[in-house]
Amino acid sequence: MIGTKPYRDPQSERNEVEELLDRCFKLNNLDVYYVLASQDGVSRAKSLDVTMHEDILAPMAAALYGAARTAHREINKSAPKYVRLESEDMTGLIVPVGENYVLLVSEKPGEQGLESKINEIRGIARELATKV
Repeated sequence: MIGTKPYRDPQSERNEVEELLDRCFKLNNLDVYYVLASQDGVSRAKSLDVTMHEDILAPMAAALYGAARTAHREINKSAPKYVRLESEDMTGLIVPVGENYVLLVSEKPGEQGLESKINEIRGIARELATKV
């Protein structure tokens, strides 16, 4: 039929994205949790070794980055390169992935040094933007 696209299984696409993310983080020696979310807050992928509430984290990550982007726009600045979350026992980053997604990355308990890996994480996000 004219105007129809071939069927692509969303679950297999999700697995491909998760595999790409896992491979990228392993290559960069990053031991992290992650959630990839659409700007609407729908989870697209998450790290496989964690039982996190992706249905809660995905919309929060999208909303936080969206709020930061809006704040930057209000003061006539470009979109933020990332949003940093920090507490006594955790550091996290929310990084844009292309125009339609954000990637929330958080250190695993006992890990440190996520902040020194910001450039690697942004590189992973750029690579991922070509796939989603």
